[in-house]
Amino acid sequence: TWHGSNGMDKSPEKDGLDDKPYYETIVFDAIGDVENAETQVITALHYRQEVQRKSNDEVIYHETG
Repeated sequence: TWHGSNGMDKSPEKDGLDDKPYYETIVFDAIGDVENAETQVITALHYRQEVQRKSNDEVIYHETG
């Protein structure tokens, strides 16, 4: 598990940039070895990333892979 707390979302607005600080967490889980093209074995990971605004803990981004 990795935690970051220094993110800054910079959104262009008519009167300049709107800066919104955020934090994120990425969780990695090993899912075992996988055969690739019958010639190699690779270790696979599953990850989940969640990004939240510091001001109200709202989730602004979520991704899995």
